[in-house]
Amino acid sequence: MTVKERLIQFLNSQGISQRAFAEDIGVSSGYVNSIRVSIQPDKLHRIAKQYPMLNIAWLVSGDGEMFKSAEPIKSESLDDNFQNSILNAISAVEKIAESNRMLAESNHELTVTNKILATSNTGLVQKLAELMDEVRGMRTAKYSTIEGKGHIASDVEQPYKKGAE
Repeated sequence: MTVKERLIQFLNSQGISQRAFAEDIGVSSGYVNSIRVSIQPDKLHRIAKQYPMLNIAWLVSGDGEMFKSAEPIKSESLDDNFQNSILNAISAVEKIAESNRMLAESNHELTVTNKILATSNTGLVQKLAELMDEVRGMRTAKYSTIEGKGHIASDVEQPYKKGAE
């Protein structure tokens, strides 16, 4: 489930429209629909302040439960939880960025290898064409020898003539 899907699940559970949510945290009415991968830290802070019962760690990563426990929340605890959630979100984004960098590097290496193989393939095709031309030339020379000079043909016919005598 994505961050956007978890946010919509929370809003539905509370009977809050996306428009009302956007007004509560001070963003445009289409904000929820515009969420792609993550929610910016400043928006997460506004959400945490406006909806203290929402577990921000759950919203960001899906870990834990949607709602915080029913224990009274101290403002220091809220700030610590928010900071930990942000740090976890940043760590996840950094891991994704590293994976993307490694994939880009692998893609580059594969592109270089592909170019090398394409060049080798072209050379092999040219060599094959040369060999085929050489074989055709050898066949043409053999047939012209058989038909023209008769040396090969007479060598082939000779044993039959001796046996017939």
